[in-house]
Amino acid sequence: MSRSSPTPIKDKVVAAALDLFAARGVAAVSVKDIAARSGASEGALYRHWGSKEAMAQALFNEGFTGLASGMRQIMHEERRLRPRLTRIVTYFCRRFDETRPLMAFLLLRHHEEMAKALRPSDDTPIRVLEDLVADAVAAGELPPILPSLGAALVLGLTIQPATFMIYGRRLDGSFTALAPALAHGALAALKAAAGTTNDQTDRITDDART
Repeated sequence: MSRSSPTPIKDKVVAAALDLFAARGVAAVSVKDIAARSGASEGALYRHWGSKEAMAQALFNEGFTGLASGMRQIMHEERRLRPRLTRIVTYFCRRFDETRPLMAFLLLRHHEEMAKALRPSDDTPIRVLEDLVADAVAAGELPPILPSLGAALVLGLTIQPATFMIYGRRLDGSFTALAPALAHGALAALKAAAGTTNDQTDRITDDART
């Protein structure tokens, strides 16, 4: 029987940091806290990242841009709105199930970490979804709608249920099992919002003419 290899110290430190960052926020976690949770020395963190803040920024950048990379790959493989959206939502849900501490950190702390961790050239899930909406409008699959609004709708319909699962608010179990319902809801929201936006624009134009 083969023995499993021990988990590298760096991986233990990362796992401990993600748990703590997601639960408390970066500012409320100390290097001593991470060392105690991981069983590693404080020096192990400083050797790899230099500081707690640098570590948090690196973990956020790697996780957020990594999520975008997987979504962008789906965009390259699919050309139509429905399969693109379905696969992207399913991908997000599977990542949530497989790497929950990382996803909790990204979802719960993205407002405070995004500006510090990301460079202007970095691809993000928001940019991928904006491109998805823009492509669908250009292809005639959606009536005109602001890409940023469309991206916000899709994110809201996936992030809020994920947040409920993180906090244990009446949702538990496999998040991936919810992917078909979330994708269907996101598509319906996009179509409804695009139609409403068009109607409002037409009314504003008519009012201006009169």
